Amino acid sequence: MYCDRVRLTQELGVNLLRLANQWGYKDLEGYCEEFIGANLGLENVLEIAGLAGELKVERLRDYIVEFVIRNMEKLKKSGDLYKFEQAVIIDAIFRLKERNDGCRCVEQDCN
Repeated sequence: MYCDRVRLTQELGVNLLRLANQWGYKDLEGYCEEFIGANLGLENVLEIAGLAGELKVERLRDYIVEFVIRNMEKLKKSGDLYKFEQAVIIDAIFRLKERNDGCRCVEQDCN
């Protein structure tokens, strides 16, 4: 029985997220999303992005979009950037645009 305490590994986190999502255990689902999101890497982000899309878990999807933003150059270089679903890339671009719209530079600083 789940009693609000668990030690996760990546594999267990993924499996537990599936079960929590299926059975409607929102607290456990959130815990798993946070753990998986905090442990994203270039080697697992595509798999986790697929899982987030399949389960429609928004918090994990947000972690993925932020990971894509932080690692866009590495993902482009490896070719993996183009393997994400289109909505993830669009969200990343819009978030970058929003962040850049708030940043205005003085002409001399833009060079």
